[in-house]
Amino acid sequence: MANWQHILDLKDVWDQYEEGQAIDYLKAGQEIAARIRSADFFNDSEDALEEIASLFEEAVDTDDFDFICEQLWNWGDRSQETPIGHMQRRNCWIKTF
Repeated sequence: MANWQHILDLKDVWDQYEEGQAIDYLKAGQEIAARIRSADFFNDSEDALEEIASLFEEAVDTDDFDFICEQLWNWGDRSQETPIGHMQRRNCWIKTF
């Protein structure tokens, strides 16, 4: 397990999207983009996170949405500077479960 610098909690959005009952990829993308931008670490992050948020708003189908999710996961899994002898520090836990 990694030592996460940040947490982005998307569990409720993800549950609604995965179950297919309450929201589709368009609504999920809009909500995820809003949560990214309102995260306390957003202003401290690089432009890549804004680009990911914008892509969520522009998703054209579920395949596109899934691809953007993968980009978000990859951003979150980036290694951070870790002191010797400590667990590997990672950027952000994208909480979906």
